[in-house]
Amino acid sequence: MLRQAFAILLLSMAPWVHAQVCPAAGTPLTVVRNTIDDYIRNDRAPAGADCAYSWASGLRMDDARLSDEVVRFFRTASDVQRTAASMRQEKNDKTAADLYLKREIELRRRFIREALSQEAPAERSRLRSPVVQNLSYLVAAQAMRGQYEAAADALGEQDPAYIDKEALKVWLQGLWSCANWDGKKINICTQEKRATCYDKITVFLDALNGMGARDLSPQTRKDIASLRTLTNTKACFP
Repeated sequence: MLRQAFAILLLSMAPWVHAQVCPAAGTPLTVVRNTIDDYIRNDRAPAGADCAYSWASGLRMDDARLSDEVVRFFRTASDVQRTAASMRQEKNDKTAADLYLKREIELRRRFIREALSQEAPAERSRLRSPVVQNLSYLVAAQAMRGQYEAAADALGEQDPAYIDKEALKVWLQGLWSCANWDGKKINICTQEKRATCYDKITVFLDALNGMGARDLSPQTRKDIASLRTLTNTKACFP
């Protein structure tokens, strides 16, 4: 009777145990994504993030076309890094949390680079939304690591059409802290690094002019208006 109960227990655990094993090379990406989701559902996001990063690192992306499945995989693989970072942060393991954020940034950069390298207009159109999403999450991760200048540079190098309002907020937050790039708002005009600030703000305003109409919050619009005023004030930027 005891053996029978033990056998039933093992059978009931089998699907869970199988789902928690990182798939071997050659496994379809759909199965890999489902496995990563299983890790998250079982409160094992860090293990899922390790699995996803290992898979993403070994995945070749030199094909002429990024399939929809590859797009979905990279979104999942990047998202689970953020989830793992949050879990480690909650346990006050800042070193591990930072590692997962670094991996997230790496994966999103790689995807964006590959997506923007597509030359066919139809492909660039198909990949536009994933690029916008990944870029937004990329700069958010950089902000979480205190890398506001890197976020500003990343956005300044992109076509304004790929910058959403959340990324714009990160960019603004960085610019208002441009003396130290720590995300803390300062009086830009009192800083010794005004020339550097001016150059970075000019890049931002030039990009903003190419964005067209955006549904921005009142505070965001206010911060933008203040930057425009500062750049036109010789007392601030001689």
